[in-house]
Amino acid sequence: MGSTIVLVPLIITAWPMIAASVTAAAVSAGFHVMKVVKKQKKTESIDLTMDNMDVVAESLAHDDKITVAREGVEVTFSRDAQGHFKTCVEGNLARDELKKIGEDLAGRVIQSYIHKRLSQELQNHGFVTLEEDKGPEDTIRLTVRRYEE
Repeated sequence: MGSTIVLVPLIITAWPMIAASVTAAAVSAGFHVMKVVKKQKKTESIDLTMDNMDVVAESLAHDDKITVAREGVEVTFSRDAQGHFKTCVEGNLARDELKKIGEDLAGRVIQSYIHKRLSQELQNHGFVTLEEDKGPEDTIRLTVRRYEE
């Protein structure tokens, strides 16, 4: 017997979980977190919006942001004035390449955030994670059980 859980993105949490998700996703993609953002000269810039990014935005204050960098490319995650999660990618690459890098990293952030939040909610409802597998295309499969007392 199996079941499927459909997650509707109505999650509210705090900035520390977002920062942890961004950091985990960035490190797994070879980025490092920047403490002070340096403006590069003559760089290309692209702002991205993706489906499900507002799941993450709900937990950010309007002035919260985090910037990560890799090989001359900086990716900044923040919340815009309308309350939407914003991903800005800057660097000396073509716009298509910057878009690809930004979408990959943003997807990793969403996955990391939802994984952390789902694990926390399952634990809060008495479930124990028995197994966690990372499959092809970075899918994550959790096997959980709830023991009755």
